[in-house]
Amino acid sequence: MRALRCVPAPSRRPAGLLPGLLGLLVLLAAPPAGAASLEATPVEAAPVEGAWLGPVGLADPADPLSLTAPGDLLLVIYNHGSRAEFRQDRCDPTGGGTPPAVAGLAGRPAGRLTVAVFAFCTRTRLGRFDERTGEGEPKVVLRAAEIAGLAARFAAAGVPPRRIVLAGQSAGGWASLLAAARSGEPLGGVIAFAPAFAGKAAGRPARWRQLRDAQAAELAARPRLPALVYAFPGDRFEPPADLAFLAGVPDLTLVTWQPPAGVACARHEAHLGAFTDCFRAAEEGRLLGFLAERARTAGGA
Repeated sequence: MRALRCVPAPSRRPAGLLPGLLGLLVLLAAPPAGAASLEATPVEAAPVEGAWLGPVGLADPADPLSLTAPGDLLLVIYNHGSRAEFRQDRCDPTGGGTPPAVAGLAGRPAGRLTVAVFAFCTRTRLGRFDERTGEGEPKVVLRAAEIAGLAARFAAAGVPPRRIVLAGQSAGGWASLLAAARSGEPLGGVIAFAPAFAGKAAGRPARWRQLRDAQAAELAARPRLPALVYAFPGDRFEPPADLAFLAGVPDLTLVTWQPPAGVACARHEAHLGAFTDCFRAAEEGRLLGFLAERARTAGGA
C-alpha cells in the first residue's frame, strides 16, 4: 500500500479550469434547505493524507491526485470510523484500518473500468458539538465536508463525479451518506457499513438524539440515493431497526447482514462485522455487482 502524507495538490492546471472546479465544490457543498452547510475544502488548499490500496498510475508518486488515466477508473474513497466527539480520531495513513472487503476491491474490474480504492484520513480529528447547548459543528458534518472536498478534487483531476463512490464504516459510513446526499453534483453512490455517529442507541443523550434524528430525516427525504448499506444485528450504535428509515430511499439497498447458514464466522463485535473474513467472502459478489452497476450508469459499462 502506498502511504501519502501532507501532499499538496498539483500546481499546474489547464487555463480556465479553476472557475469550473470552484463551481463544482460549491455544488458538492450545497445542502438542501434547512440543512447544515457542507463547506468543502477549496481546491489546492489542503494536504491529502491516505493511501492507494493497490497499483494506480500516478505522474508523481508523492501526489495522490496526479492520476495518469483517471478516465479508466471507478474510484472508491474509503472513510474510517470516528471516536467520541472530543476524543482524537485515529487513522492509519497506510490504509491498514480498511475492511478486507473494501481493500479487496482494488484492481477488480467494474464494467470496462478498474476499481481504485483510496483510504482517506480526514484532517478533522475532533468535533465541536456541545451536547449541553446543542451548539457547534459536529465531527460527522466536518468530515462530510472534507469528503465532499476530496471528491471534488478527484473530479478536478479527471475522474468523472458519477464514477466516484464514497464508502465508510460507522461514522465514516454516515459521513459518506451525508456528503452524497448533500451533493449538488451527483456522485456515483455510497457503500456504508454500520453507519452511525451519535453514540450507542441505549441512553443516547437528548441533544445527540435530536441531531441524529434530524440527519436521518434528511437522508430519508432524498428523492434518490444510490447506495448499498449494511446493518448488523446486535449493533449497539445503530441496530437494523434504527436504520430501517433508509429502506424507503429510492435506489438504496439496505441489507441486514448475518453469516450465511453453515458458514463459520470469527467472534466479533456486531458493529465491526464488515471487518471479518466471512463478511468479505460472503459479500464480495454483491459489492462488485454494485460497483459494476455504478460503472454502467456512469457510462463505464
